[in-house]
Amino acid sequence: MWMPVIGQFAYVLCGGCPLTWKGFTWSAFTDLWLVVKLSLSSGAMICLELWYSSILVLLTGYMANAEVALDALSICLNIAFWGCMISLGFLAAAGDAVADAVIDMTPLLAITILLNSMQQVLSGAAVGAGWQTLVAYVNVACYYLVGVPLGVILGYVIGYEVKVK
Repeated sequence: MWMPVIGQFAYVLCGGCPLTWKGFTWSAFTDLWLVVKLSLSSGAMICLELWYSSILVLLTGYMANAEVALDALSICLNIAFWGCMISLGFLAAAGDAVADAVIDMTPLLAITILLNSMQQVLSGAAVGAGWQTLVAYVNVACYYLVGVPLGVILGYVIGYEVKVK
């Protein structure tokens, strides 16, 4: 989880932003306490929600038919989290420009959801068959050897960026 942080720090310090990075100044720390307070409040709110779900899962594990109860609860929690993610998505898309960009990307999103659903089912079947190592190698190859380079080519070389028109 520290890799993106280290990567961004190295990018900024090693000249990745030569026109914008002028070094640390005291103005970078202006109103920092307000950001810290908001971050701590947001983090506490999310932790409390996740801990609540974890407690529910823990308590469900002690029920008479724990296997079925846990499976059913996990499905219900996932569906409930979808609702939360939709609400958070609308919160992030409050600006008109963001909403328009999302509307333009909706067909691609629909295809992505379909393909991700198939991938999850196939990965689950492979893991159930005891092929975890093979699935890990396939995921690394697909995501990092094919997906990321393809994204770089489509986004930067061809110029699609985020929005496809």
